[in-house]
Amino acid sequence: MHDNWNTELQRNTELQLQNSNLGFYVGHSIKIQDDIYGVFHLFNLSDDEIKFSNSKNLIEVIAEGISRIIHTQENKLEQEQINIALQENQERLSTTLSSFEDVIWSIHPNTLQLTDINKSAENLFNVPLSKFFHQRLYWLELIDKNQKMEIQEKYNSLLNISLLGNQSNSHDLEYRIILEDGTQKYIRDRAYIIYDQHGNKQSINGILTDITKRVKAQKALSQSEQEFRLMFELAPIGMIITNLEGSILKVNKSFCELINKSSEDLINNNETIVINPDHLENFLNFKRKIITESLEQDSQEICLLSSNGLLVHTIFDVTVLRNNQGEIKQFIQQIIDISELKILGEQIFYDTFYDSLTGLLNRFLLIDRIKQYLKINHQQNEYALLLIDIDNFKKINDSWGHQIGDQLLVIIAEKMVSCLRTKDILARISGDEFIIFIPDIEYIKEVTKIAEKIIMSCNINTTVQDKTVICSVSIGIVLSQQEEYQPEEMIRNADLAMHLAKEKGRNCYQFFDSSMHSGLVKKVNLESALSQVLEKTELELYYQPIINLNTGIIAGFEALIRWISPIYGFVSPGDFIPLAEETGLIISIGNWILLSAAQQARQWQDKYPHLKLFIAVNISSKQLSHPDFLAEIDLVLQETQINPSLLKIEITESILMEDYLQAQDILQEIKARHLNIS
Repeated sequence: MHDNWNTELQRNTELQLQNSNLGFYVGHSIKIQDDIYGVFHLFNLSDDEIKFSNSKNLIEVIAEGISRIIHTQENKLEQEQINIALQENQERLSTTLSSFEDVIWSIHPNTLQLTDINKSAENLFNVPLSKFFHQRLYWLELIDKNQKMEIQEKYNSLLNISLLGNQSNSHDLEYRIILEDGTQKYIRDRAYIIYDQHGNKQSINGILTDITKRVKAQKALSQSEQEFRLMFELAPIGMIITNLEGSILKVNKSFCELINKSSEDLINNNETIVINPDHLENFLNFKRKIITESLEQDSQEICLLSSNGLLVHTIFDVTVLRNNQGEIKQFIQQIIDISELKILGEQIFYDTFYDSLTGLLNRFLLIDRIKQYLKINHQQNEYALLLIDIDNFKKINDSWGHQIGDQLLVIIAEKMVSCLRTKDILARISGDEFIIFIPDIEYIKEVTKIAEKIIMSCNINTTVQDKTVICSVSIGIVLSQQEEYQPEEMIRNADLAMHLAKEKGRNCYQFFDSSMHSGLVKKVNLESALSQVLEKTELELYYQPIINLNTGIIAGFEALIRWISPIYGFVSPGDFIPLAEETGLIISIGNWILLSAAQQARQWQDKYPHLKLFIAVNISSKQLSHPDFLAEIDLVLQETQINPSLLKIEITESILMEDYLQAQDILQEIKARHLNIS
């Protein structure tokens, strides 16, 4: 083809020469691997004809030489480009391998000696890279001795399987290594057998990955799961695990004991089987709230029903477990038994707001109920408050003992309950005082009717523990028609009215009016002033002569106490003696009277010894029963050195009637001191 091309080229050239000024021309193609690369031209521009023998052969030789030169240069250039590309690829591969955190290595398939390894090995094994090339089995020495033989066998097995033509030419192992400094690490070893072009094993290439963090995390997770299982099983509180639908997946022993059921009775059943039916709706709302509001944890008081029918009060503390998508996977529920706390709380509530003896409301709850009523009522309806006090209760209590007194309180409470309407409120506010709150009254007659029924029912003559008990009640009444009062004010005013009822003979009722309050204010002020009379020396003794009717001669005197107040002027003994009795000031005042009278008697004894004038001193029941009374007499006698017969103790019959046995013992002691008694 190329010869024809050259022949055609020569013919065309000769035709052109005929039409040109060229004297001589020869051309030949330059071929490289059978491809036309170019044309070699030889010509003469002069008009002289040149005779060149063998010119055709010469031009062919020259063209072929040029072809060889060009071909050689192109081959050399191509090889240089290939070498550059190989070097660049090698650099890129080296850079890539160096950037890997994983260790890339090669070992000999027969000896397991290391042949190549990347720089990441320095971080994994914590030694210079040169260590591996000086000790080519160093990697094997670092394997935990408990796993070393196993790992060698794994590599041998890999090679043996390969020899047998098995398809598996790789393995994936995990084992522990112990570095020179004692540090323990866990690695993942993925190895592959590399074959040459003839199918012979060339090397074992592998990737070593540091999985220490993952293994430790797995161990920590495993330990955590084990600890959770132990905590779950051994927890002193009940625990259950349920799914989203409420099906029980797991229960612990404490929960089974709490509701008296076995785990077989519970697992795969819905948790609602243990809920008290009365609390089921509350429980379902609780779980619904957790789901709809995407809560992670919540707690609620839930009442369970055990298999023996007992109610178990608990706190359900629910924690939500979610998957990676945020969907609820499980509920972990801790169930705390609060039955005893519930009972204790109810008992504390009862003790705080109820009277333990009668079961009635106490003062605190009564006032709260009245306040609630007043808040709702808005002065639309009339109401009344009755304060009931048992007459002579202290005497009964002191004479027959507290057990009989307590039984009497229960009897009185029951009788009052029978006299009331359903909406009326009865409370015991102190030892022998009761209050009845009567709401929504239309006529005062309704109140008086209740008061009269109570007085009749509580006029008791009965036997309690073989003791005859006689008692009655006195009632003070406050009406809302008079004024809008706060509960405490109503109680205070009813108490004033009740004391007036007692003064009028007891076993009756008395309505409160505002004049009672002014009397109370006067009484309080008088009491305050009375407490300072001894300190301010406002008391005086007057001596009233006692005439011997047979002789008409003065036999002695009666000491009469008088109070001259700078504020109130002369205060009648009838006003301040009962107040002193009530407040207990009578003890200090009585001691002052006894000492002052004895001192006066001693003066008369010294001045008029032949007259033998005595002084009579009235003694109150509180003085007589006071444990220091006899000691006080001894002190007066010692201090004044008076003739005891000149001091006469006057005691009323009522004092003797209050506690005759005690009074009789004290009178005997007084007589033993040679004092006169009348």
